[in-house]
Amino acid sequence: MMKIDVAIPKTRFDMFTYDAPDEVGIGDLVLVPLRNAEKHGIVVRTRSTRDVAGIKKITDIIEQGFIPTPLVQLYTWIADYYLASLGEVLRLAIPEKILKKHKPPLRPDKPVTVREPLTPTPAQAAAIQDIRTALKQRMYKAFLLYGITGSGKTEVYLQCTDDILNRGGRVLVLVPEIW
Repeated sequence: MMKIDVAIPKTRFDMFTYDAPDEVGIGDLVLVPLRNAEKHGIVVRTRSTRDVAGIKKITDIIEQGFIPTPLVQLYTWIADYYLASLGEVLRLAIPEKILKKHKPPLRPDKPVTVREPLTPTPAQAAAIQDIRTALKQRMYKAFLLYGITGSGKTEVYLQCTDDILNRGGRVLVLVPEIW
């Protein structure tokens, strides 16, 4: 095993350090754990001397020689010259379609849990019934669910969404981003 530095496209960081088998080389496309997800990364340095605590192992070697070493050196120079992160340079250099072709595998070791719907309060039940009536009539109608945080608005959305999906319909849920 050796320490390697990996640049991850679409990040604002230059590189992350991981443990990897000795056969990993510069320019290899690897799958690495980053927070709670698996991300594609490009090996930019082998035999890293960076002193980092809590180093994780790479998950998989996707393709050896994915990017030729001279191109990795060019991308590193571009990042240094233009004061950009190597992750940002790789995002521009590697087409999204190429990385999608090497989509990370699904993790069967993490079971999907489905929760049972909660019993709605009388106010929630009334809102759910109004929305179901409009849906059965196949008519557009706007609904405003008003309540403080934790009052159960999301449960109304989830139960109505579940009804639509169970009937073979499609749902688009837009959630506001709170800053």
